[in-house]
Amino acid sequence: TLGVPSGQAMMRYILAEATTDPAEAMELYQGSIDMAARVGAEFVVGVATTSLAARELRHGHHDRARRRLGDAIDHWWRAGVWNQGWLSVRLLIEALHRDHEHAAVAVLAAAHATAVHAGPAYGEDAIRLGEATTVARRALGSRAYDEATHRGAGLSDEAALAYARGLTRPSSTLW
Repeated sequence: TLGVPSGQAMMRYILAEATTDPAEAMELYQGSIDMAARVGAEFVVGVATTSLAARELRHGHHDRARRRLGDAIDHWWRAGVWNQGWLSVRLLIEALHRDHEHAAVAVLAAAHATAVHAGPAYGEDAIRLGEATTVARRALGSRAYDEATHRGAGLSDEAALAYARGLTRPSSTLW
């Protein structure tokens, strides 16, 4: 299977996941995306795009990561793979937290908490989500935080992902 391009693309993705060198990982993810896209291996394109955005976010390429998350959200939405779409949204929440876009953090965190199709955050993901919401509550104050979470809780999964997609450019808070 490694002789076929989709297998090679998946192997690059796996190697990227295994390496601790951020630059090497980002190069491998991009190679995986390019190879998978050429042969229509859409799942590999999606997981590599999401993982590349996470590495970029956490290793000094914040604006590029935020834009790439828009691609990931679009990809998973088109594919109907909600769990990965919501993972991309949680990564976006992390980016918004870093940009001090507290209202957007509150909206998306509440949308995630009430979403029909969102899987739970766990491990480091849950810790980062909890930190972002705690800081948002403190920064906004109770009233503004409650208003933002009320808006988020009222969003359908589709509306929440559309809202998130609109936030994938830095300083683009919609509410």
